Amino acid sequence: MIHRQKKISHPNFIRNSILALLFVALILVPYFINSTAQVVAENKSVAILYTNDEQANSENMSQIAALREERISQGKDVILLGGGNTFNDGSRDLEKALNMAAAMNEAGYDAVVPGEKDFAFTQRDLNKIWLEAEFEIVLANIDTEGVVLNSPSTYWEAELADDLKIIGLGLIQVGEEGYPLGDVVSYGGLNFFSPFKIAEEYSHLKERADILIGMTHLGHTQERQLANWVDEFDLILGGYSRTITRQPALINDTLVAQTGEKTNYLGEIILEFNEYNELIAVRADLIDLRD
Repeated sequence: MIHRQKKISHPNFIRNSILALLFVALILVPYFINSTAQVVAENKSVAILYTNDEQANSENMSQIAALREERISQGKDVILLGGGNTFNDGSRDLEKALNMAAAMNEAGYDAVVPGEKDFAFTQRDLNKIWLEAEFEIVLANIDTEGVVLNSPSTYWEAELADDLKIIGLGLIQVGEEGYPLGDVVSYGGLNFFSPFKIAEEYSHLKERADILIGMTHLGHTQERQLANWVDEFDLILGGYSRTITRQPALINDTLVAQTGEKTNYLGEIILEFNEYNELIAVRADLIDLRD
């Protein structure tokens, strides 16, 4: 018996081919969509929020906390920093200073550099304030050996997702007499060093940081000078002169900024990184908290 091949009906063949192609497309399209989404997701966004010369004014801390939470909800890593003269409004009121530390804890501050007004407290009282703080107190150009005052950290660091690392070095201005300009109640037995020399000494931190921040209380003029003095800083977030920088100054490829005083403003710098932790975009804003 001869077996004859069954003839293929061309309409059925075309229909089956189309169905097969549609089936393949249904499998591949989600793959390409997911692949594209994965590429986009590999870019990371970090929000650096900062204030300076807060002077124990906690009135706007709830707004700062809300803005921090909003940035986190947007998928950003958030760093919140303070630029000195944080706990003293001139009254040396210990209770007010402790309340300020508690409010900053609630707001989510990560690190603060001391200012000269903070040293107006006695060393024992300053210890109480610093112990209340759940954030890092950073100051590199000080020596506390042999005194009551607890030693602050030289620098602060955060390791974010995908091994992205940010380091902040704390520095305070030092006058010709060897102390920060201002009230000298707590200076007894303390030694201070040139912030420029100490910044040079610790410039090697950039070798293990994607972003190196100068957390400074020098005044805007000296902070601009520091940007030219040390090439390694990416940001210098300062204080002391209470300068309001609507947009950070770009000095020697370093952004230099302050936010005025009393938490009237919140500075924000958004850093965008690609999948290799390379900085690809920067945006800056000054947010008015007075309204």
